[in-house]
Amino acid sequence: NKAILRQLLNEHDAVKTGHLIAGQASVAEPPALAINNALLRRHFQRLTRAFLKPLENYLRLEAVGSRAAREQGISLSAYEQPRDLLREDFEEDHFLSVLESNVPCELARSDFRQLYIKFIRGPNFGPWLARQRARLRQQLKGITRHLRIHTDPDILLQAAGAPAYMRRRILEEQATGITSPPAESPTPPLTGAGHAHSRQKAAAVFARIKHALDLEMAKCESERDVVLVAKIQEHLEVVTTLLQS
Repeated sequence: NKAILRQLLNEHDAVKTGHLIAGQASVAEPPALAINNALLRRHFQRLTRAFLKPLENYLRLEAVGSRAAREQGISLSAYEQPRDLLREDFEEDHFLSVLESNVPCELARSDFRQLYIKFIRGPNFGPWLARQRARLRQQLKGITRHLRIHTDPDILLQAAGAPAYMRRRILEEQATGITSPPAESPTPPLTGAGHAHSRQKAAAVFARIKHALDLEMAKCESERDVVLVAKIQEHLEVVTTLLQS
């Protein structure tokens, strides 16, 4: 990069620009060398960031509710996550095809394709990819916790197929701790295939919540998130009540 080369100083330049006093005794690192090292470090840090950005974008976890996520059919709920949310397998050919239309401007004049191929097939890529996946899993864990803590039980009852009158009764029971007699349905109750489908939805929601609770309870007590456990138990209770209704 000729622009960077023009910024580098020699000893004469250092004296002329005031970075070094003429006749000054030599030090451990001459000022011109220190300045050049700082310039070069900054330059290569910028190149490294630019080089890694397409890889990070390819692997990244789309923000919940973002337009990009919706266009890709990615959505998250408290107890349901799409399997392909995190890329488990890195597809070199697919990444390179995506890269063609999104080359970092800092690398546009280089043989960028060969640079990425060498990195992907080299010994440093595996450890870097493992660190990225660990970071994304931690990010997903935080998002999932937030969703579970802030999900209204009524949303889960809707997902489980509960009609409005039944949701109201279950939530009132949960709030007061008093079990009320079953209210008469304002609409004919589901029978046959409709009832079976509704029960199937409720059972599926129950299974996902129970699985989440089991995973949390399997942790040793010191690592267990007691706030999250209480919220999951609350969710499990309302869906259990629905199944027993």
